[in-house]
Amino acid sequence: MLKLANISVNRKLALPLFAALTGTLILLFLSANALKNNLMTEREARLNAVLTLAMSRIQALAQSLPMEQAQQAAKEMLNDMRFDGDNYIFVMMNHDVLSSIPSEKSWLDSKWEIRARKILV
Repeated sequence: MLKLANISVNRKLALPLFAALTGTLILLFLSANALKNNLMTEREARLNAVLTLAMSRIQALAQSLPMEQAQQAAKEMLNDMRFDGDNYIFVMMNHDVLSSIPSEKSWLDSKWEIRARKILV
């Protein structure tokens, strides 16, 4: 039978330490998982807010302009929209066809400008 008197002193001291480390690791895992879930929920909420804003602006354009002008204005508006720094919105139609994506020329120009500045300095 397992009695406390039969266990060596080293193991008696190691058992609470092992239990504390195990508990700490479990709490660390749970808190990291909760943090990840909170960050993802917050990011989804921000993205939903941006998409709601874009949809409301597109609907306003559709009500105030003829169809072709509204589509062109919506593409220009979406090309200019940015959120969380340099993130952009694009439109994907059926069959994986991109209908609207911000121009890469401005992105490339800014990247080359940054590289040129680094080289000159």
